[in-house]
Amino acid sequence: MTLKSLCVIALGSYAVAEGAKPVVELSIASASTPFPAVSDAIASAESSRAAALRQASAEVDQAYKETLAQASVTLGNTIAKALGRTSFANIAEPTISVSLAKSASDEAAGASAVKSVEGKRAGAAAALVASAKKEFQEVAKVVIAEFDRQVKGKASFLRFSREINVRAVADPSYATISGLIQGMESRRDSEEARLRSQILLRELDLVRALNRVGASALSK
Repeated sequence: MTLKSLCVIALGSYAVAEGAKPVVELSIASASTPFPAVSDAIASAESSRAAALRQASAEVDQAYKETLAQASVTLGNTIAKALGRTSFANIAEPTISVSLAKSASDEAAGASAVKSVEGKRAGAAAALVASAKKEFQEVAKVVIAEFDRQVKGKASFLRFSREINVRAVADPSYATISGLIQGMESRRDSEEARLRSQILLRELDLVRALNRVGASALSK
């Protein structure tokens, strides 16, 4: 590490007690733009990630709406069959509105690590969305099966909910390549946590919406 990469800050205000030696505190600050190649790679990766996560969020909402539309028809027909009525496919559905300084560090290796890590995380995020679409279908099946069982058994329908756990990670104060990458991944953790929260909330919305559809079908 050379002197160009360090900014030495001397705290010039200090008290000198009688008979005591002066004490000067020193601290090391990062350069104004540490590791530019790594910083550029992170900026590029985060820009692509933001676009991908916006698309993922839109896909989650679209999958929710499609599942609700299909499941509403299936639920209505299931209730009609359980009650001995003629099957029907035009159930009034709820309306849903969605608004959408040089150093010895190897910067080339750091930039390559950024691309590698983000590539793996991007694949995991895509798998999360695909899994969410399947989960919506499974949630709908559970609700429909429960309505069918309860209608036939003359019992009341019981709703369910799920808890959400979110993890937060603190960034280090001094800039290093590993610290920059850790900060990037911490931001991705937060963004993916929001996506997971969105998926869980949509699952709960699906249960509630189908519950309203079922109640409407039973009242006819």
